[in-house]
Amino acid sequence: MWGVENVSDSTTPSHQDNPLFFVFSITYLVAALGNVLGFFVLIKCKKLPLQIKVLSINMTVPDFLLGSATGIAYGFQYAYPIAKEGEAICHAIFDILTTLSILNITAFGVDRFLSLKFALKYQLYTTKERMVAVCVGLWIFSIVSAVIIQLFKSDALLFKIVLRSVFLSLYVFSYLMILSIYRKHNREINDLQSLSASRIIHDQMVFSRKIVLITGPHFLLYLLAIVVHVIMCFKENVEILQMELVVLGITLITIFINPILYIWRFRECRIQLLLMLCICNRRRHENLLKERNILYQPFLEVQPKETIEKTLVVSTHM
Repeated sequence: MWGVENVSDSTTPSHQDNPLFFVFSITYLVAALGNVLGFFVLIKCKKLPLQIKVLSINMTVPDFLLGSATGIAYGFQYAYPIAKEGEAICHAIFDILTTLSILNITAFGVDRFLSLKFALKYQLYTTKERMVAVCVGLWIFSIVSAVIIQLFKSDALLFKIVLRSVFLSLYVFSYLMILSIYRKHNREINDLQSLSASRIIHDQMVFSRKIVLITGPHFLLYLLAIVVHVIMCFKENVEILQMELVVLGITLITIFINPILYIWRFRECRIQLLLMLCICNRRRHENLLKERNILYQPFLEVQPKETIEKTLVVSTHM
């Protein structure tokens, strides 16, 4: 899927001979459904920063498409061999979606760096329209790169390795810069520094830590996939079937864990998920609605109960 087509067909056995490919097709479809749930959870979230929400949604869409397309393609190929023209189309789709997924985690890293570099003007620079334009740009770049990969043919695998290594390196560089900015901020903090700027930097660092825990596993898995590509590109007499199964397993894990990581790291996502799952339990649903409303009112959340009651009593006598 990630470059298996570039190795001689004489060494590649039929997918019909190995039932694992059919198992992979089923599990890919299940993982794709998980991203559908994650998509609707993210859509309902209101407290997530706009930039994180847009990029997160843009990450669940290709993961869903990749999971469903891979599941359908391998399920169909297990039952009936696909012609070479059909394989070329499938590989182009896979290249678009896998490249887009790597671009998304890189965009997360760059976005977090900009949120600290331009702390006070960050919200002004990154409007909804600009974030949507960035996502559209990522899609266009992924499509163009997939076309180029198809044109390279014999050197397509090497082109993939170089292209994806560049973006993963940019992801690492972004977080190294984030760490540098945060250390510099802690050293230079003083009484003259704006309290609001300091608070903004602190809040952005909290989100950066959460995002790195979401995108970090994806980075490691894609890095492992690149290592597999390097082996396939430079080692002779490679067992193509085994390499393909390894890459399929890596990609399946990235698709499967994506919605789980968002729900794990963001409290609002957990509440929205439980609201969707507990719709038949009226009492539980009402309690979750109260918890969500408290989350949307940070002032009431931090005030002591007695203070709130006194405030309400005073307001009734005014």
